[in-house]
Amino acid sequence: MENKRYLMESPKEGHRIRLKTNSDETKLHLLTGGIKEGDKAIDVGCASGEATRIMSEIVGQESSVVGFDRSDLRINESREVDKQRAITNIDYASGSVYDMTNINDNSFDFVWSRFLLEYLEKPEEAIKEMKRITKENGTLAIADIDGNCLFHYPMSSKFELGLNNVLQVIQKTGFDPFVGRKLFTYLINAGFKQEDIKVSILPYHQIMGTPPEHIFESWKRKINILEQNFKVLAPEKYVDNKWVFNEFLEHIKSSSTVTYSNIFIVSGKKKT
Repeated sequence: MENKRYLMESPKEGHRIRLKTNSDETKLHLLTGGIKEGDKAIDVGCASGEATRIMSEIVGQESSVVGFDRSDLRINESREVDKQRAITNIDYASGSVYDMTNINDNSFDFVWSRFLLEYLEKPEEAIKEMKRITKENGTLAIADIDGNCLFHYPMSSKFELGLNNVLQVIQKTGFDPFVGRKLFTYLINAGFKQEDIKVSILPYHQIMGTPPEHIFESWKRKINILEQNFKVLAPEKYVDNKWVFNEFLEHIKSSSTVTYSNIFIVSGKKKT
């Protein structure tokens, strides 16, 4: 069973993800993960389909990509974008990442998931299922953030305490801001051998001073969605913690502050 509520759920979530996805950065992450031309590939937790479309470019027209997501709404939105861009080598499937019954064993040369495990209550169960659909000698690659929403300077003790209080509530949905550092161990636990695992750590969020307008708008949407979902998760605590979201936004747009995080890209070669 997947977590009951996706933390960032919003009617405009697909649009938010499309706007924030950097094509060059996403391609770098995919290539670091090990995708190559000719691979039959799947994007697990494809959301807006932006990474899926970049995967389709890399593997080429002679191969294909599947976008897999639990949200039929976002899959339908992705199909519309594919149609507008005349992309023909992508298919979609929906369902639970814990039980992808519509996907056969040993189906894909390259299985990819980015920014999914940080929202799951049972990430290791999802990894086992993704390993199942990976072909022998194929690659399972997972990318996720370490320090999401947490690494800032300077931070007043009040803001740090308030942000931690908010995250304690949010983490009840399964959200894990430190999942990146855990991915290597998760693959070991799933049966991958150390010598068959590659780990890359790259910078991800990098805001030094006032960010460009499009970056600020992306964070503004993110913080607003977090606030609205916090109200749903803990209405009794919202009044006393509303200030945290306002201060978070002020921190992001300040000319003298730093916000950062890293992304771990961990890929394992499936062996018998």
